[in-house]
Amino acid sequence: MTAGPLIDRRTTLALGLATSLPAGMARAAAGPSLMDDVRHYAALGPHRTGTAGNLATLDWVEARLGAAGFAVQRQPMRYADHDITRAVIATGAVRLEGIVQRPACPTGSDGLSAPLVLADEPVDPARLSGKIAVIRLPHARHSSILEGRTARPVKAALAAGCVGLVLVTRGPSGEALALNAPLEHPVSAVPTLVIAPRDAGPIIAAAARGDTGRIVLEGQAIIASSANLVARRQGKGRAIIVTTPLSGWFGCAGERGSGIAAFLQVAPLLARRYPAADLHFAGLVGHEREYVGGDAYVGALAPPPDQVRLWVHLGAGFAARDWHEIADGVLAPLPGADAQRYLLAPEAWLGTLRPLLATLPGYQQPYPATIENSAGEARHFIERGYRNMIATIGAHRLHHARTDDASAVDPASLAESWTGWSRALLAVIDRHARN
Repeated sequence: MTAGPLIDRRTTLALGLATSLPAGMARAAAGPSLMDDVRHYAALGPHRTGTAGNLATLDWVEARLGAAGFAVQRQPMRYADHDITRAVIATGAVRLEGIVQRPACPTGSDGLSAPLVLADEPVDPARLSGKIAVIRLPHARHSSILEGRTARPVKAALAAGCVGLVLVTRGPSGEALALNAPLEHPVSAVPTLVIAPRDAGPIIAAAARGDTGRIVLEGQAIIASSANLVARRQGKGRAIIVTTPLSGWFGCAGERGSGIAAFLQVAPLLARRYPAADLHFAGLVGHEREYVGGDAYVGALAPPPDQVRLWVHLGAGFAARDWHEIADGVLAPLPGADAQRYLLAPEAWLGTLRPLLATLPGYQQPYPATIENSAGEARHFIERGYRNMIATIGAHRLHHARTDDASAVDPASLAESWTGWSRALLAVIDRHARN
């Protein structure tokens, strides 16, 4: 509804990307497979589980793993979802489009009307009953409705009897950020949507006055139908497992695509270097619904922990671009990787990893692979007893934003990340996980 900043992320990118890179940087970009894979993945999106983009990703990754010598099977995944065609919050002459918060509670075409009220922490329950609660979340790289800074005010507003929720995800890009959510969550009882902080001013002002608002969430109930890809090159000894999520909310180039590019590179690399090894590769769906695909894989098809010598997990933001934050929602591209990424490994292996990762922002400080340090699917795997884990996790500045497209990955830093990470991985296998 409202105009964004005069120079937003895309405008800044168009004006400055070509001139902001040091001379020769473009010529030093990765070979075609790494960056081309990122571009191809992003072009298939959105990647929500069961969508056309997600299913096309399965076909593409399955063909690549097959070409690398792996026998690939599909582990079917099905769950209830909604195909939402309209997600709007309106008050007076103001109308803003948002992102539906799942599990969805559709309103029908007439929508839900009620007084708006600000419901930031601390929440006054007496003010929320029968109202649409507008919650301004703290500034962060938001990812999940289960994160404490989001979960607390949402839980309080629902407990107080609100009839609708509007979440303002304040983050670096100024955009609305989709929030991961489990298949079942109390938010399914009220229509809920996420709006961009750069556009939220009129809604916040209306909520401060107590004006009436209307949420419209239109869509149909569907069954999200997809599959994990489970590939194996059978060999001797305990298994090496490599996993990465394939699904996500939108184009997911930096969040998912950079890790998928590494996943597709490491499959033939390990197959060549360790011709007798028992290799397992799994591309997982359901990531955005709090890792249901990863849980299904580890629960049914993964070898038990005592039969695994190494589990490698490529999580979010493997090599997403870094950005200057010029102003609220105004980002300028940098020719390097975002340092808000982490590498986890068993503590006894960290001495091997540190010198090999020394030039990679974020990864140069690896952490012990513990439940407390981990997140995403990696945390679930460690909780299930897989302690010989090397995992990458992160959240770049466009994490879960619609604009996480191929411009969110710098080709040269993607190549550098792959080179350093893969050398470190091979060193760990050779020194610590031989059999």
